[in-house]
Amino acid sequence: MNRAVLVTVLAAGAVLGTAQPSRAQFQRYDYVWARNTNGAQLTLDGVLNEPQWAVADSIVIDGRQIGPIPGSGWKDEGGFAATDPNHSVIKFLLVGSQLWVGATVRDSSIGGSEIFNYFDGLLMSLKQHQLADRPAPPGEHFISWWWPSTSGDTQPRAINKPMAMTCVWRTGYQAPTPQQIQEWDARWTVDGTVNSDTLSDRGYTVEMRFDLGMNGYDVSKPGGEIVEWNVSI
Repeated sequence: MNRAVLVTVLAAGAVLGTAQPSRAQFQRYDYVWARNTNGAQLTLDGVLNEPQWAVADSIVIDGRQIGPIPGSGWKDEGGFAATDPNHSVIKFLLVGSQLWVGATVRDSSIGGSEIFNYFDGLLMSLKQHQLADRPAPPGEHFISWWWPSTSGDTQPRAINKPMAMTCVWRTGYQAPTPQQIQEWDARWTVDGTVNSDTLSDRGYTVEMRFDLGMNGYDVSKPGGEIVEWNVSI
């Protein structure tokens, strides 16, 4: 499969840190290739069982450890240090003009809350190249088990609570429109029980697709394209 899209990545365990100073011949690790599936379709189901995922390029992000440099960092949130930090593998593929991202997160205590940063999930930014501003402004994409009071949900810590999706292409916690779904959609699976303090979990997987054309990227260019994307787990 051809490598068609280069994804620049800022990765963090909780909050994005500052980049280290550049130096001569410095090896960068803040990018990864998104391989073109050459017409092969993927099923958005949060499973990642298609053969294309097995050969997809990936990055590894471990909680409480520095990840891809430059741009990576970590910070303990909520007033306590994680006793079992997440281990995350994130893979990238290109299907037509859609960037597919698969994140497998090893975690023994999957859950959420109405309180900010007392939950699991992925906070991402896809730079909005469809706008004229440069540097391109961030387009936030948030999929997590955070259900604040503003969501209207009265059971944010219910057993097996689903993940919530909010972003620049969503309207709060309301049901998305077809156009919003076209821009960004996701599915997830959980190996364990969400919001259980008595059962040990194994982890969760999130599978997403982003419409690059709607965000101002052109993957049909002869030299490919660079997609500006970052994540905080």
